[in-house]
Amino acid sequence: MSENKILAAVAESLKQTHNAVNQANNALGVIAREFLYRSMLERELSSELIAMEAAMKGVQESIRRQQELDATLAKMDPKSRIDYKALLEENRARIEALLNDKLPRR
Repeated sequence: MSENKILAAVAESLKQTHNAVNQANNALGVIAREFLYRSMLERELSSELIAMEAAMKGVQESIRRQQELDATLAKMDPKSRIDYKALLEENRARIEALLNDKLPRR
């Protein structure tokens, strides 16, 4: 076999290897982009899940407080219940007024 034929065979083999490496590299690029995209989605979904859990805990806490208030009111006699509700509304109005005074105006 002449030297030129050997070099041609080696070149053809290298070309096939080069093409196979390029195909593998392209496939890895696609996989890497897909992994990055999925990672970004997972991060966003994780943040949304944390926010939803916090909101759910807030709602559960609000329900628990309301149940405690209802239980307390149920134990009171009617006159005390009316007085308690009036004081509660008065305190809520004061808190709202304080918050409105401290919040910056637009």
